[in-house]
Amino acid sequence: MNYPYPIDPNPTQQELMLSGLETCRQLYNRCLRDLKNWMNSRKCQVDRCSIDREYIMSADIPFPGYMEQKRQLTQWKKTDPKLKAVHSQVTQDVVKRLHNSWEAFKQREHGFPKFKKYGRSLTKFGGKFFATVDHRGTSKPCPNCGTEWDNNLLASEAAFKPMTSKSIQYPSHTLKRAERAMGCSPFELQLFSTMGYQRVELNQIASRQGVKQGYTRSPLGELAVENWLLWLINVGILRREVDGQGITNSFRLTPLGRQLVEKYQHQNQTLPTPSWGDRLTHTIERWLRLPL
Repeated sequence: MNYPYPIDPNPTQQELMLSGLETCRQLYNRCLRDLKNWMNSRKCQVDRCSIDREYIMSADIPFPGYMEQKRQLTQWKKTDPKLKAVHSQVTQDVVKRLHNSWEAFKQREHGFPKFKKYGRSLTKFGGKFFATVDHRGTSKPCPNCGTEWDNNLLASEAAFKPMTSKSIQYPSHTLKRAERAMGCSPFELQLFSTMGYQRVELNQIASRQGVKQGYTRSPLGELAVENWLLWLINVGILRREVDGQGITNSFRLTPLGRQLVEKYQHQNQTLPTPSWGDRLTHTIERWLRLPL
């Protein structure tokens, strides 16, 4: 399961990303125009010309497929500084998305790709999605945060509203159980905070490496660390990362775990010290594996 999270950049970063989004929109439309021009040039009748217009292209010009347009990106970047400023993986992803739509059109036989209008750009940077809102006030609600924008709002205030896990409501007994498990664990808040924005591997927590990173209070063996992590997964605080080869030894926070971490970060910047009653209840829950 993936969890997308919008970011909250400063005005300079917003301007940079909005410029990149507009460049990606223009690139998408440019590739689509080349595709349509090639198709229109192959549709004229052999015995007559159109009264309106004709698209005349050499018969030697290859079909502008994904690989062909991907190769053209190198030449386009030499003459377009805006295109050169955008990361190569992002521009390749734009071309790929166009041809994914083209392949889907050929299978469905309807839904030909359309040109992207100004102010409705959507693309991907480093695995994260961002959307722009038209500063002229003609946009629909932002697909990321649901915010509506009117003419009184500036473009620099665009739709980059932080989204937290507090919008998810959990039963009180689930929250209390998770708080007890997190407090009774041998881990520090630093570990859970790190898992909130990146995955942490098992070998980074075990032995003296965990103490050096500020993840544990004392050195722990890999088996002990894994048992605790599996228990926190059972409670609902953590999840295990999965890649193309299956389950990995990396762990990240779930929305429940992120909600608790945000709570502790705004309070004392440390995990609460559990009482003896909490430790006894937690031991019984862990031994019996009581359901949530």
